[in-house]
Amino acid sequence: MVMVVNIIPNSLSSETNQDSEPSLAVNPANPLQIVASAFTPDPMGGSKAPIYVSTDGGSTWTLNLIVPSRAGSTTGTGDISPHFGSTTNNLYAGILREGGDLQLNTLRTSNFLQPNVMTVLEDRSDVDQPWTQATTVPGGADAGKDRVYVGNNDLDAPGGRTATIDRSLDAGGAN
Repeated sequence: MVMVVNIIPNSLSSETNQDSEPSLAVNPANPLQIVASAFTPDPMGGSKAPIYVSTDGGSTWTLNLIVPSRAGSTTGTGDISPHFGSTTNNLYAGILREGGDLQLNTLRTSNFLQPNVMTVLEDRSDVDQPWTQATTVPGGADAGKDRVYVGNNDLDAPGGRTATIDRSLDAGGAN
């Protein structure tokens, strides 16, 4: 069971941003580690969007500015869909970067608690509604490698068949 307490840090409790489309990811290798995301901009107006981080099962939360964004953004990024690898502790996310079009980034960090910006694994435009899943290969020649799948609405798909899955089959490299 996961208990989530108000994730907005007290220092930001007076913010008035939309903070819509929230998403949660629980680390299966350490269920006390939880990441939450929403349309949250950098409170200082910088070029990184935050994720909310808990290391005590959701009792307390802090912001970690590690999602690439755009300075002065009012939403941080559009959609942020986080997911942990099964056993690697790697955090992945499919995001929509704010800009002229819907720019999909597939991201990774090997340590979501550090302030390093997440690495961009994939980058392409005209995509909406990313949803991320990740798993670690349990055995065989690829044991320990992460597989990352980002389902999305590809607006450039032919014939109006927009349901698409982007994949990274060896996404677990170091950050």
